Amino acid sequence: MRVLVTRPQRDAERTAGQFAALGHEAVIAPTMRIEARKPTIAGVDFSAVIATSAHAIELLDDCRLEGLRNAALFCVGARTAAAARDRGFQDVRTSALNAQDLLAMLPGLRRGTRVLYLAGHDRKALLETGLTARGFQIEVAEIYRAFAETRLPAAAIEALNAGRLDAVLNYSRRSAVILIGLARDAGVLKNLLALPQICLSGDVASAFEGFDARTLIAPTPESSGMLAALEMI
Repeated sequence: MRVLVTRPQRDAERTAGQFAALGHEAVIAPTMRIEARKPTIAGVDFSAVIATSAHAIELLDDCRLEGLRNAALFCVGARTAAAARDRGFQDVRTSALNAQDLLAMLPGLRRGTRVLYLAGHDRKALLETGLTARGFQIEVAEIYRAFAETRLPAAAIEALNAGRLDAVLNYSRRSAVILIGLARDAGVLKNLLALPQICLSGDVASAFEGFDARTLIAPTPESSGMLAALEMI
């Protein structure tokens, strides 16, 4: 099966490798690029650190990382947990599949606990609002920012025009919205929407509301869930 992978370049390359190992072919079409930021973090005396993306762990610079490795890290997804272990975090706790699940992992922490949120610039307020409501002292450190790409790669446009794709993989609502705009600008929106849209979650699928598109939502918001949804085609 041939799929269009819309993740940032490094993530897309990793996904393409996973799919190739299973006999699928991937065309990479990043809709965003990731750039590191260097926020000021006040001290290192945090009882807990939270992260919802592997980017926040991978792009945390060594100086700031050094004082955080011994704090309990609560994270979303196996990929984020693996990145944290690779960078030396000693107490990594993950069972969360999204921010709501992550909040449910934290009741054991005392009110007033100082929590550091390693975040991206563009994010939903759910986690910060939920942590504040539970009485935690939260500090947000924006570790990276995702910028929208300005055009689809030529290989993606060619594949869409030639009808050489079987599905599109969409990992975030924002990237799906950007993809729709880029496809419109390239004159291939009709071809894009004719393909099944595999979506990481219902929130991602909502980007296609109002369009005549077939969306399939992954049974779990992770790589294995995206593969399972692809097999439903």
